[in-house]
Amino acid sequence: MRVETSRHQRCYRVVDPAKIGRRIELVTRKPVLIFLQATRISNEVPFREIPLQSDYRGKWQSADMAGQPDETVKPFEYLSALEEFRSRRREAKENSLGNQRFFEPLRRVV
Repeated sequence: MRVETSRHQRCYRVVDPAKIGRRIELVTRKPVLIFLQATRISNEVPFREIPLQSDYRGKWQSADMAGQPDETVKPFEYLSALEEFRSRRREAKENSLGNQRFFEPLRRVV
């Protein structure tokens, strides 16, 4: 897909969370506009089935729904100020537009 933008705008395609096995988050200091492009793939009545977010689909269909505890949930623990700073910085870097594992830059139409 090619997108028409000005030289001050950048556009990205977000990777499908199902492909990387986790939810995609975005942390940025500037405002962000989100545009969604949808394609009709069939002529059926929408929402006949409840839509499931791809990053939850596996959990909803697994043993977690059978009432078993989720072993991925860790107990809450306090972090030191330095650990908290490092954690937030790591999270901001991983969830920035610079992470091309999650955000694929689109070429500009000139």
